[in-house]
Amino acid sequence: MFDILYVIILVHTSTTFAKCPRKSNYYWRDYFPGNIPEDAIEGCADRYIGQVQSNYYWRDYFPGNIPEDAIEGCADRYIGQVHHVRGDLVANIYPQNETAVTEEEGKVIYTRNIRIFCTPTPKQYRWEKIDVSKPFEGQMENAVKGGLQANINENLFIGKAFHEGECKIGKVIPMPNTYKGLWVWYNADGQPARFDEFYILKDTATHSQLCTVG
Repeated sequence: MFDILYVIILVHTSTTFAKCPRKSNYYWRDYFPGNIPEDAIEGCADRYIGQVQSNYYWRDYFPGNIPEDAIEGCADRYIGQVHHVRGDLVANIYPQNETAVTEEEGKVIYTRNIRIFCTPTPKQYRWEKIDVSKPFEGQMENAVKGGLQANINENLFIGKAFHEGECKIGKVIPMPNTYKGLWVWYNADGQPARFDEFYILKDTATHSQLCTVG
């Protein structure tokens, strides 16, 4: 059984693979439309097992140097990731002052060990407005994973909201966790701020299940 949710999200969307046997093992070949490899096996009649893959990655961020393939999460703001004792957390990169800010029991500022979200296909990603106080089936489908918070054993996603006169990027804790929602911070005292209604980053090319080829 494959880890459908994140194997699909974390790999390249432009390539689909067919599953092929080799002795007792298996491997993945590039799939080109109209060309089924001889060693591919059918999952069903005239259907083959495939993987549709996502296309983003995290680069090391160096102050004063924004990679060409980084995308803005807000005007003059970039999606970041920082390593905290509780895991890899989503952060808001402020290139003007060369810092990244995240929320973990309040505002935490980083000046090093920062990574930045990059992709060669920026049009593949879009921001979708959601309200976790009004959940519905598929609300989190295709949301982009931005990290992991170990103390609550949850994957984190990437969200943003307008708060205190600026756009802030932060971590999204998914439903049905008690702490669900977007978490950012107050500038004055650094206290956490949680939102039910916000924008979440989604991958328009991903699927929530394994695809079929053929």
